[in-house]
Amino acid sequence: MNLKHNGETNNMKNTILSLNALLLVPLVAFQASAYAAATYYVSQSSGNDASDGNSPSTAWKTLARASQLSYAPGDKILLK
Repeated sequence: MNLKHNGETNNMKNTILSLNALLLVPLVAFQASAYAAATYYVSQSSGNDASDGNSPSTAWKTLARASQLSYAPGDKILLK
């Protein structure tokens, strides 16, 4: 295909850019949702139920404490 007019070339470039954008939007949305997932920690030996459970050093002590929270898809609870 030989495009002689600059306007036709620009239209084709715009179409390709639009298609690329449509393909990238779901990918970006999927990656954003993956990063929104939280990880919580429970350690019977060193945890404290008064902690926030957001890191190994601030782990909860019991599963009873972990069960008090509502979780979203993709959230993890790591047990030690």
